[in-house]
Amino acid sequence: MIPPFYDPSPASAPSPGLGAAPCLFTASGASEEDREHRVIRRVCSTPIPPPLARRRPAGLNGRVPVARLFVEGRSDVAAVVALARSQNVSLAAVEVVSLEGITNVRRELRAQHDGARTAVLCDAGETGFVTRALAADDLPRLPPVRVFVCDRDLEEELIRALGARRAAEVVRQVGIGDSFDRMSRQPQWRDEPVAAQLRRFAGAGAGRKELLAAAWATALPADAVPRPLADAVAWLRATP
Repeated sequence: MIPPFYDPSPASAPSPGLGAAPCLFTASGASEEDREHRVIRRVCSTPIPPPLARRRPAGLNGRVPVARLFVEGRSDVAAVVALARSQNVSLAAVEVVSLEGITNVRRELRAQHDGARTAVLCDAGETGFVTRALAADDLPRLPPVRVFVCDRDLEEELIRALGARRAAEVVRQVGIGDSFDRMSRQPQWRDEPVAAQLRRFAGAGAGRKELLAAAWATALPADAVPRPLADAVAWLRATP
């Protein structure tokens, strides 16, 4: 069974593993593309529970969040949540919020009036947006804002931490290995390193990026978690 990365069960519940993938679908007439879409819909259509919603409510079931982590996009939410749950980090009093693009960081910081601890996870090439947002004179009085910086992007960090071979195994374990093989045989990609193929594959299909970010984060050994992701989850763990 595919791990329910967005399962709203408590963080203390056992985290599902990524063991050998069973046969997911038996309909002989389904195309590879149809099967991939069904896999992605099965995982990514599960509603994200309120604390992790992209556009958050006023609070968590009427309560003000204690901490709020802003990330660039939905795949970053998926990776952070998956890793937090695999480490039994409670998300009950926090929000992990997709900015839907780093250029929105100033707007979101400007809207912070509830006193929540605040942090931002971003890519190295986008730190300028964060720095300028934090220096803006129209921000409310905020607690010190932590900033966690990925090298190129979070997907590259995850692939590098797992190693290309293991990352490709995870692609197969979640049921979309046939699609990856088909892409990797295309003339423009067949001579590229596997890590580059994986990164391109993750970003090329609707829902793939979220699916694979969560799957790769779940598959990480405890001693191989990329530093920015490990620091972000440790920050969430330290939330009272």
